[in-house]
Amino acid sequence: MTPRPVPWEAIAEILQALAAICADGGRVMPPPGDTTPSSELDAACDAWCRGIALDIRRWNDPPPPLDRWILARLISASALARGRARDRHSPPGPLSARLIEGLLIDEWHASLRDRWSLLMEIPDEPD
Repeated sequence: MTPRPVPWEAIAEILQALAAICADGGRVMPPPGDTTPSSELDAACDAWCRGIALDIRRWNDPPPPLDRWILARLISASALARGRARDRHSPPGPLSARLIEGLLIDEWHASLRDRWSLLMEIPDEPD
């Protein structure tokens, strides 16, 4: 049996739930929107994201200072997924490590990192 595609809205909710766990009740705050991580910090975040993508149910809190940048990635990827749901993009496929990795790493480096540093709006829920 082939796994069913997961709708973008469900992916956004999963990422939003992970962001809430990462924020730890407000203990961890995302970095200011006009900043970017160093290349070393970005690489460490990539490695952490690859690990969590293998099994998102086995959450391990990222260590400082990764925690705030992981939170930024989760917030950004959730907003991106909500935008794709709103724009009625086809579901990306089954929930998989590759899908989560693509959102938290590939999309971060493709555009979300720049949007964060430029304080650009990331598509989210309609106003």
